[in-house]
Amino acid sequence: MDKLTLILDPTNEFVWNPDTCNLVYSYFQELVDHYE
Repeated sequence: MDKLTLILDPTNEFVWNPDTCNLVYSYFQELVDHYE
């Protein structure tokens, strides 16, 4: 099984609140789920 990993901000350049992180992760998951 193939796996993808999303590293949001490896250098901590930005301040990410939990809601924003979850929004990005959800959108990423949606893109992965719809990939053909």
